[in-house]
Amino acid sequence: MTYSPDTAWPPIPEAIRTAHAEWAAWNRGSDALGAFYSGGSGASRVRPAQLAGGVVGALARMWWGRPPQGDSQSRKRLHHPLASQIAERSADVLFSRELSIEPQGDDKSLLKILDGNSWQSLLPEVGKVAAASGGVYLRAGWDTDVADHVLIDYASADQAIPEFSYRKLRKVTFWRKVAEDGNRVWRHLERHEPGRIVHRLYEGTDRTLGRLVPLQDRPETEGLAALVTEDFIVTGITHLTATYIPNVRPCARWADIPQGRALGQADIEPAIDLLDALDEDLNAERRDVRLGKARLMVASTLLDDLGPGNGFAFDVDREVYEQVKFSQGQNTGMGDLIHGEQFDMRTAEWLDKIKSRSSEIVNACGYSPQTFGLPETAATTATEVESREKRTAETRDRKSRFWTVGLEDFLQTATALQGALFKDGSEVGIKVTFPPYTLPTMKDSAQVVAVAGDAMSLRTKVELLHPDWDAKQIDAEVAEIKSETPPSTITVVDPFGQTGTTDQPSAQELKIAYDALGVAVRAGVDPDQAAAQLGLNVDFTGAVPTSLRMPEAQAARLEQA
Repeated sequence: MTYSPDTAWPPIPEAIRTAHAEWAAWNRGSDALGAFYSGGSGASRVRPAQLAGGVVGALARMWWGRPPQGDSQSRKRLHHPLASQIAERSADVLFSRELSIEPQGDDKSLLKILDGNSWQSLLPEVGKVAAASGGVYLRAGWDTDVADHVLIDYASADQAIPEFSYRKLRKVTFWRKVAEDGNRVWRHLERHEPGRIVHRLYEGTDRTLGRLVPLQDRPETEGLAALVTEDFIVTGITHLTATYIPNVRPCARWADIPQGRALGQADIEPAIDLLDALDEDLNAERRDVRLGKARLMVASTLLDDLGPGNGFAFDVDREVYEQVKFSQGQNTGMGDLIHGEQFDMRTAEWLDKIKSRSSEIVNACGYSPQTFGLPETAATTATEVESREKRTAETRDRKSRFWTVGLEDFLQTATALQGALFKDGSEVGIKVTFPPYTLPTMKDSAQVVAVAGDAMSLRTKVELLHPDWDAKQIDAEVAEIKSETPPSTITVVDPFGQTGTTDQPSAQELKIAYDALGVAVRAGVDPDQAAAQLGLNVDFTGAVPTSLRMPEAQAARLEQA
């Protein structure tokens, strides 16, 4: 890691740096957006940048890049928090339910690390950062004054300078400003390499890295001086103590930049223009409300003189007015002296437009509007609900693949570091499994279990009925059932005497059987197998039915009986 004093900082391609800054601005709010798109200045009504080409001109021509018009009341712009809500919802979709984390060996050290870092609370926090910045870095560290186990920290994608090889993170440098004094800026660089972590302090300017200075020069880093040998700390393991987890890949904005191919993109990247339009809609609605307020136009003769230089005032609560003199022929009605005006407000129309625009945005970002509570036609069946959530489920599945690989790699590194530093446990392999996103109802699961009969193992039945249970809970339930239920043989009786029985089912029993058959087929059970288990004589054409009803011939036969 060698940088010259005049190295522009951060040393990242402009397209990547711009994207990270833009995504961050949308999540931080109106002040950040104004600063990003217009340089924080709204004094001039037309800026030269708006007439420019390329990226600069495109950004300046966004609604947020236009200088505010009108009086001072309209200069404060409102920002819809949808961008931040999308990042937060992404984390909820991924981590609202606990992951299954199974160590492939002794789990003592792993449990200590997970519990000590409040793992299940940390994941939603990290997930939101990943969705907002395009990716997240997990890094393992330690502080014996704080805990006797590995500590977990994270950094957003714009806080690091990565080095990839075939999209695999090999080295990474985290950086932060630790102090500023006028034009002088101190930056702490923490570089993670296999087997060691390098710490360095630089004094430069807002634009350049500057010269290397001792860690002791700043109180923020002087504590590291006693820990490093030369300028690094040996970790005792060969693993890289940092892992990068992309949000989604690839990012079209920097598809032609080799350094960016392994980086992910923020959820809002495909919808930035729409988010800009949404804020314009929101402010237009607010302007309608402001202009629609009732106003009084009062004759000057009714105003109170506040004295030289202080203007005039009108008391709207006054009940008695002094005698007012008028010119000859002038109408003396008070209605001519005080006139009220109130324009129509199109609030309903604007709110409908805002909801429609919001639905368009979340769909462009890879989610179903229903996930955000946006208006949709009411669902009538569980199958329809699942279908409408399909886009969200697909996005979740795509993200979970990146998270599965990243978390398994990072947790294995953490257990190795725990063993090397604290002599507590050893490195173990990790298997991470995400729970299903859409869960069937207990009634649906019970019907599938009933239909499957002996074609489904006892363990599979328990897993289906209790999808939120871990392996230990499932094992305990299976053992309990086996201890309480003696082996038995179940005889399936054909309702029309196909097996030799003369028993005839009631209409209610037959209806229940066909309802169960429909549930089983929609759940993925083989139709012929399901019919056989229920004792139904049904001929299938080969197409999977979306609904089932009793054949007319059988219904007629039942009525005759």
